[in-house]
Amino acid sequence: SIWQIVLGVVAGGVMSLTIMGALLDGTYRPTLSVAYSGLFLGYLTIMLCVCLLACIVPTRRALQIQPMQALKADA
Repeated sequence: SIWQIVLGVVAGGVMSLTIMGALLDGTYRPTLSVAYSGLFLGYLTIMLCVCLLACIVPTRRALQIQPMQALKADA
């Protein structure tokens, strides 16, 4: 799930750069001024942390179940 999160954050970052470029200078090139770079990196870091925290609870719950118990419950 970590690769999916990283891929989603990177894809979201590229899309937001494209949208910001369209709003700021009227082109669809991924551009980012120096003033917004810190804010943008902070946004990407927060999104990555939130997504990783959202994966912790289901992963811990899944690790507590024995595989044979899960197979018996499905039958």
